[in-house]
Amino acid sequence: MLVVNVAIFLLGISLFTYRSMYGIFYFYAFPLSTGLILATASYRRDIRAGDLRIYISGLITLYLIATIVSSMSGIYLLMSSPSMVNAYANDLAITRLRYVSVFSLSRDIFLENVVIDLISYIPIVGIFFLGYSVMSTGSLIWALNLSGYHIHPLTWYMGLLQAFLAPYTPMELASYALAAYGGIYLIRLIGEKSSIKVEGSNWKYLQKSFTLLLASIALLYISAVIEALLIL
Repeated sequence: MLVVNVAIFLLGISLFTYRSMYGIFYFYAFPLSTGLILATASYRRDIRAGDLRIYISGLITLYLIATIVSSMSGIYLLMSSPSMVNAYANDLAITRLRYVSVFSLSRDIFLENVVIDLISYIPIVGIFFLGYSVMSTGSLIWALNLSGYHIHPLTWYMGLLQAFLAPYTPMELASYALAAYGGIYLIRLIGEKSSIKVEGSNWKYLQKSFTLLLASIALLYISAVIEALLIL
């Protein structure tokens, strides 16, 4: 995946150089390719629901996408549209000033993130969207912090460390991975059955899948509260 993003980056530099007006649109090639790769890899025939290793490897993959793989697209985003990055930084600062309580901020963070969580639960489409979302968010974090390099050349990376090492970051990714894992569980254990009636053993499969979804939502709310506490 990293190799693919490096290739997209090098091609994008040429596009940005000769057709700068189209450069920002090319940025979407990064999250789109990431989502496609994740969706394809997650539904191979050898992938089996119920295997904890699938969840762990998926979580590690999401974290690497957010923290490392997204660096190339973050650099490209800043190069192709610095004004958009600065505008987002200003909007983010203004938005945070509006909140005076942990409850209101955590509520809005949760409501925004739970949409990603619920979509991630949808088989195939969910994992594609999850890869797209994680890549886009990681790219924006990289771009925002790189934009401060000329002002703070020795400490520009502190924002990256705070974002990627904060406890709520792996918790959010873990909740998304749980939801996606529930989707894989659903499509594998129900889709492979000759009968799709919700009865007998099939009902147990649905229960396990829904339990994973509910657990992901609960974990997501806890991470939203922690994030709000650290921001305010």
